This record gives sequence, structure tokens and C-alpha cells, in this order.
Amino acid sequence: MNDAEIISIAILWCIGLLALIQALNARGAIRISLTWIVTSIILLISIAVTYIQFTDNEVMAISSSSIFSDSTSNNSVTYAKQNEVRMSSYFTSSKKLTVQIKELINSVEEFNIEKKPTSESERETWERQALSLSKQTAKINQRTLGLFHPREVSELHGTLVKATENLRLAGYTLHAFSTLEDPEQKQVQKEQYLHQITQAKKNLDLFKLALEKIEQL
Repeated sequence: MNDAEIISIAILWCIGLLALIQALNARGAIRISLTWIVTSIILLISIAVTYIQFTDNEVMAISSSSIFSDSTSNNSVTYAKQNEVRMSSYFTSSKKLTVQIKELINSVEEFNIEKKPTSESERETWERQALSLSKQTAKINQRTLGLFHPREVSELHGTLVKATENLRLAGYTLHAFSTLEDPEQKQVQKEQYLHQITQAKKNLDLFKLALEKIEQL
């Protein structure tokens, strides 16, 4: 009920009270009868108007509540459908990406790190191959970071990001290894490279296993 309606009802009841006071103070049989009749009519009108106003407001409140409830329900259904589409899209995209990550892990792991080039041109070719792998690992890491994912799988996606980050570091270390001459430095780089490859494979396996479990739910 708005302010105007409240003021209108208050004025109507004030008139009714004034009429009642007038009726109580009336003298003479005819005047008393007429005054009470008018007073009764005014009071009945006041009661009727008050009842109607309160009833209308209750109906409006119930109607608004129903509309809000329906709107909330519809919004929930819409959100659920949209989220289902987003999850399905993420599963499809991430599966394709895991295949590419696995292939790149194999390529980096199969790189002939023990090779000892016998000529400058052979060494340059070997180094370019290592550099190419390094660039590929950096690129797939960026793709993984930029892959859209629903909030519900943020932690899961973080595991995939770790896998590509390990892979990126392995590629970087591999290229650094190919440019070194000092045996001790090369040994340090080799150990880092092997560790990073192992971590990349481990995190990728964890991601694939968790993804399978979610899809089975």
C-alpha cells in the first residue's frame, strides 16, 4: 500500500469519527436518526474501502512473489542448461588438447639428448630442432592458459595447466642444453629436463583420470 492510499483511508476514517461524534451530540429524534444513518453509511464505506485496499495489496504481493519465484526458477533452469553446454564444450576442447600435449611430450622425450654432433652444421640442425620443440611447448602452454573453462572445473583445469607448464620448462631446458658446451652445466640441464618431463606426464595423467571421473557422474 502506497502513501496516497494510506492518507485517503486515514481521511475517510477521520470523517467517520467526526460523523460519530456529531451523532453522539445530536439532539432531537429526527436529527439523531438522520445523523446515525449518515454516520453508519460513512463507517461502512470506510470499512469497505479499507478492506478492499488491504485485499488488493495482498493479492499484488502474492502475485509479485509468484512472478519472482517463477522468474527465479526459470533463471535457474536457464543457468543449468548454459552450464551444461559450457561443461560439454570444455570436455571436448580439453580432450583434443590432451592428445596434442601427449604427442608433444613424446616428441620432447624422444629428442636425442645424448647426441654428439660431429660437425657445425649438424650441431646447428640439432639445436634448431631443440628450439622448435621449445617454441611448440610454449605455444601449447599459452593455449591451455587461454582455454575457457567453467568455474566448477577450475581446479581440474589447473592440473592441465601444470602439465603444460612442466612441458614448457622441459622444452626451454632442452634448448638450453643444446647450446651448452660445459659438461657439468649440461648434466644439470639434463636432470632438470628429465624431471620436468616426468612431472608433465604425471600431471597430464592426473588430469585425464579426473576428467573421466567427472564425466561418469
